[in-house]
Parts: sequence; structure tokens; C-alpha cells
Amino acid sequence: MIKLKNDRLEVEIDNMGAQLTHVIGNESGYDYIWNGDAWKKHAPILFPAIGKSNNDEYVVNSKTYRMPQHGFARDFDWQKVNQAENRVMLELKSNAKTKEMFPFDFTLQVEYKLDQNQLLIGYRVINNDHRMMPYALGSHPAFNLPIDDDGVFEDYRLTFGPKQK
Repeated sequence: MIKLKNDRLEVEIDNMGAQLTHVIGNESGYDYIWNGDAWKKHAPILFPAIGKSNNDEYVVNSKTYRMPQHGFARDFDWQKVNQAENRVMLELKSNAKTKEMFPFDFTLQVEYKLDQNQLLIGYRVINNDHRMMPYALGSHPAFNLPIDDDGVFEDYRLTFGPKQK
């Protein structure tokens, strides 16, 4: 497990799948990430597919490949590229196992960074192949709601800011 912290937040990230397992407010002690029994995941990264294909298969250049629902990034151990107290970058590189499901050379990186009371997450997909590489990238975080038993689920919303360059 990788731990990040600042004055406001403590974050824990599992190398397996590079997924967040805890985002805890230092003042409240509240964990914003789901850790319940109903679903064993917390915030998996979805790559190179989002959703499910027919029969868990797809075709590239007349060859059929098996692809699990939401891809495979969550099922691999990611390597740490660098880390400081308030940020970390992890990456997953193509290998023989990924090429059984996705026949491309790639590097997928995720950076988690604490900035005061915010957790910023950035992704980078690098095509190391000589051909175009179709892919989908997403995140599937599960949040602990209602926060501190304040209100009901329907009182909450998730909003995204403008695209960053």
C-alpha cells in the first residue's frame, strides 16, 4: 500500500490496480471511499475497455481477443515511478499477459496528488506501438454516502470541472 498525506487528507492506494482504497479527512476521520462488504472494489481504473463486449470478445485485424468487463488494468500490479509525501505516480506497461487481451504496446500512468483539501488524479496513456491504438479509459470510484450520516444519497452529486491541458 502507498500512503499520501498532507494537513487535510490521508490517502491510501493499492499497487494492485493502482486503485484508491481510502481517502480520509484528517479533521473528521471520515473515509470517503467505500470499503463495505457489498462490493470488494473501491475505485478501479478501467482500461482498455469500459463496459462489457459481446461474449467478452472483440476483433482486431481479423483476430479475436478476450476482454473482461472494464478491461484488465485493475488486475495487475502497478509499478511506482516516483513518490513524494503528497503525490505518487504509478504505471502499468504492456506485457505478455496484457497482449493476450490487448495486442498493443502501451504505458498507462496515473498520478495522485494532494492539494490542500483536494485529491487530484491525472491519467496518461502512451502509445508505444507503431499503429493506432483504440482504447477507453475511465474510473469507477465508490463513495461512502451519506457523509457522516448527513442527509440521504440523493442529496449528493459529483461534478467535473473543465478539461485541463
